[in-house]
Amino acid sequence: MTITVPDIMREINHAFPKACWQGAFTLTGGRPNLGELLPRDWIAVSGSCPAGGILPPGGGRGAFPPTGGRLNLDELLPGDWIAVSGSRHADGIRQLDAEGRLPGAADETFFGAVWLLSPSADFLRLCGEISAWAEAKSAGPDIRRESFGAYSVEYPTNALGLTPDWRSAFAAQLRPYRRMWTEVPLC
Repeated sequence: MTITVPDIMREINHAFPKACWQGAFTLTGGRPNLGELLPRDWIAVSGSCPAGGILPPGGGRGAFPPTGGRLNLDELLPGDWIAVSGSRHADGIRQLDAEGRLPGAADETFFGAVWLLSPSADFLRLCGEISAWAEAKSAGPDIRRESFGAYSVEYPTNALGLTPDWRSAFAAQLRPYRRMWTEVPLC
């Protein structure tokens, strides 16, 4: 079973939102395109979109200063994480590929919201560990105890007598990132 970064974000109710755009969007060739947004359309997230405060002139993220008083989504960088809501084909948490495009996204125009996400390097490293752990566990049997003649082995179980899954195995490491409710509704 493959565990992805969006799976873990949904489990902990935290998508690490940095900023949000709301309005009409066009996806062309997998690239989100808003045309040009006025600075008032670029929202600093301190909760959910659009409840956060408006960014001051000059922007809120180093890579996103307004160009000529306007913002351009073309400044999204390859590898950035975004969340899309309102799209028929691209809803969800996605990572932009090496060309700054959404892999597998169909061309469409929609009204919704796009969040810029900024998961920390530590969180992404933990996601890699969880994914590797889950892959290693999926290769083995999901049994608690077995014996053949003189051979006997008992596998670890949790307090309920079940073999641990990634949620229980990494609960302590995920606890600092966990939220009671999500800031991004698609998590």
